[in-house]
Amino acid sequence: MDPNQPGPPATASAPNPYAAPASSFDPAPAAATPDSRAKAARIAGAIMLASAPAALLASAGNHSTPYLAIVIDVLIGVSLLRGNLKYRSWAVLRCVLGALFYGGMSVANGQAIEAVFTVAFTGSLLLLLLGTPGKARMIAGAVAAGLLTALTYVGLLVGGTGG
Repeated sequence: MDPNQPGPPATASAPNPYAAPASSFDPAPAAATPDSRAKAARIAGAIMLASAPAALLASAGNHSTPYLAIVIDVLIGVSLLRGNLKYRSWAVLRCVLGALFYGGMSVANGQAIEAVFTVAFTGSLLLLLLGTPGKARMIAGAVAAGLLTALTYVGLLVGGTGG
């Protein structure tokens, strides 16, 4: 073939630079990875389960022990940990009512630090439960709730039970 002679005429048109690239790979199935709502709900469920014994220990010897609230936390926590989002709205309601009721009781008793602690803990759970949290919000909510749960146990070890 002579290098000075042009090649055969092109019969196909030039590829579209804006078209999606051709691939022989099948896309990954959508159900292979959990969406961030389910992942965040699982984290919230695990934290609710981890904090339930602390709530029980903190109220030991107290005649007004909120056994029903602790049982509800455990049931909702198990459901969320299993990835069941059916009771996520109940978890949100439980967080809001817990912040209002227990935070309000703490303020009424002159325990401002406990009120702030209660609102911060329920707020961190709400970061995980409301909407579709992104990675940063999921990390912030999980770290805050985990640290506050750990501080609860430290407080129980140092100060004894709340009775």
